[in-house]
Amino acid sequence: MKKHASRTRSDMKMSHNRNAQAGMGRICHAGSVLGVGLILCLSGCATTTPTPKETGSGARVTAAYFTDDPAALIAAAKGACADPGETFVQPRDGVTQCRLLLDPQTTAAAILSYDGDIKALPQLVISLSTSPAGDGHLVAGCAFLKVPHKDGRVSRIVQNDRTVHGQLREMFDAIGGKPVREVPQEIAKRCYAL
Repeated sequence: MKKHASRTRSDMKMSHNRNAQAGMGRICHAGSVLGVGLILCLSGCATTTPTPKETGSGARVTAAYFTDDPAALIAAAKGACADPGETFVQPRDGVTQCRLLLDPQTTAAAILSYDGDIKALPQLVISLSTSPAGDGHLVAGCAFLKVPHKDGRVSRIVQNDRTVHGQLREMFDAIGGKPVREVPQEIAKRCYAL
């Protein structure tokens, strides 16, 4: 009986890992669409989406509380961020990101719209921030456009895209997270780290 119980736990962990990796893959795809939509919005196309802005008080994160260590989620995120033009980075403790290059037309529009640097290309960033919370962990997710400038500054351009946040929420739900509505400001800021 004990072997069956341990196999079931192992199967559950593998299932959570697969759900997280599939969810992260969908988020990266939605993120690519977000990057194109963000630039189209800047290019003057008629749209009902909010105007993109630098990170600030309106920047949105999606968060969930997990009783287990989020290591499997981070491993799945790393596995999902392996296509050409995608880079997995950990800019600081507790923050993991998938940075995606954009297609040439969207890249050019971002450089022109935000006075970017052609030697350091803009990237779409899907970010996860983890922090201990009580007996578990709080995981926050966000997405933004990272645009380096010639003078060394870097802008974070945020468009609170419902598709990306909806897919983050679905991924968190699928692997056992409990939604968190009020995200502490410091956790939200960490999600937008560079």
